[in-house]
Amino acid sequence: MNTYHFSRYTLHRRPLLLEEGGRRIRLTSRRLKVLLLLVRAKGEPVLYEAFRKHIWEDACVEQSNLTQTVLLLRRTVGKTASGKHLIETIPKIGYRVAPEAFHDKEESSFGERRTALSGCESTQACRFSPAHS
Repeated sequence: MNTYHFSRYTLHRRPLLLEEGGRRIRLTSRRLKVLLLLVRAKGEPVLYEAFRKHIWEDACVEQSNLTQTVLLLRRTVGKTASGKHLIETIPKIGYRVAPEAFHDKEESSFGERRTALSGCESTQACRFSPAHS
């Protein structure tokens, strides 16, 4: 999939850019990559380790780098209709885009993803990898 719809946003994969109502939102490349990883998980948690591996490419980075990147993304994308952060923290695990942010037309693929992950013993055991989307 090259285009993802969530909340009031459209995230294009090639070229990597975020739009709101057809208006481009300027984000750094790293923030866009973090957002892409989160959106591709469709509401499932993305582990801290996955960010390190796929965004920072196994470089030795501080947790604060990811925390700061997510904070800046939260300021950009705001909250859901119910007032929750669009990007949620899953304590001691990682982050996710609030499941309610995905449009009805994507519900079937979201449900299929949940079924595919249902064999996991815990959220920590479920590692999202962009290669599986």
